[in-house]
Amino acid sequence: MLYGSELCALKQVHCLEALHIYACKRFLKVKTKACTDAIIGDLGRFPMYIYAYTKCMRCWLRILCMPVHRYVKLSYDMLVYYDRLGY
Repeated sequence: MLYGSELCALKQVHCLEALHIYACKRFLKVKTKACTDAIIGDLGRFPMYIYAYTKCMRCWLRILCMPVHRYVKLSYDMLVYYDRLGY
């Protein structure tokens, strides 16, 4: 469900959260009208956007720590430069 969330994690997608809650309720074999917070708490899960933000931050930190000669780092530095110029 989080494939590609490194690039689009800043947009909270409600359909992913609904699918996550549906899967959790099916896993516990409870009715769909059961309390969502209780189900998520019983399973020890967090909302999906937290996992997506974590993946996004890890990817960003990995790019920042890359050597300067890597193409991904060069592209990132170019985008930051153009952003500062206002393009």
